[in-house]
Amino acid sequence: MQVVYTGERLRMRPFHDWEEYVEHLRMIYMKEEEKFWGYKRCPLEREHERFNSTGALDERRSEFALELLESGAVIGGVNYVMDSLATSANIGTYINIEHRHRGFGVEGKQLLMCWLFENWPLLRCEATTLTHHHRARRGVELAGMTLEWVSQRRSWSQGKLGSWITYRIFREEWEQLPIRQVVKRGT
Repeated sequence: MQVVYTGERLRMRPFHDWEEYVEHLRMIYMKEEEKFWGYKRCPLEREHERFNSTGALDERRSEFALELLESGAVIGGVNYVMDSLATSANIGTYINIEHRHRGFGVEGKQLLMCWLFENWPLLRCEATTLTHHHRARRGVELAGMTLEWVSQRRSWSQGKLGSWITYRIFREEWEQLPIRQVVKRGT
């Protein structure tokens, strides 16, 4: 199973080592108070055990680094959580603040979808975000996903109860995306 996928500007690959992975976790969970998700804490001891046993890559939940081709710098990551039947995966993206709003999240999502659909018998991928997180919604739309449903009030965000929105893409729709012809598989 190939785990390195390269697009036009990014390479999606496993994290090299614990130090690189923990720096990614710190960027997501500890350095930044994000206006949509709020300040989060990450249980590093549990993640360290997981990384030592799987390298942050396992069947049901994995995370990959997103690396800029021009410099080799890690600018964020993508992740997925697979359902129990391995027919659907919920994907997520994190791009460091200084690299946001340049399309890297869209390319990262598309690279992850290529990897998932090519290596698993998935029927669909989905992404969930907050209804008022307009940039995230636009990113999943640009990645090729379409609106599936909006939940009732489910989560606190910015001091108020907010709704979640879910986007999806079926295998047949992914097969029509141009990224499939662009992406390089392997090292």
